[in-house]
Amino acid sequence: MTLAQFVEFQLNMLKNYLREASVEPVVPPQVAGAEETLAVDVRHKTKDGKDLVYRRIYARSGSVVGVLTVTALVSEVGPVLDSLAIALNGVVFRSAK
Repeated sequence: MTLAQFVEFQLNMLKNYLREASVEPVVPPQVAGAEETLAVDVRHKTKDGKDLVYRRIYARSGSVVGVLTVTALVSEVGPVLDSLAIALNGVVFRSAK
């Protein structure tokens, strides 16, 4: 299974839980140690009408895939993503063998 197929499978499962979710591919960040990365934003409304966004970053090293998900209100996502970009500078993804 390719990383793209894995992500598609994961997103299809997620859409079963979040029925009115929208998914947009985004430019994935560089993740040290990853051979391949993909990223998406998943947006949906909570039951009380708040707009949420999940930034999901998928990283692959060998046959191992890691997923990092950050959740924020749409109104607050900018600073959260700025902090995420800084944090990713110190992250190294490795498959444990």
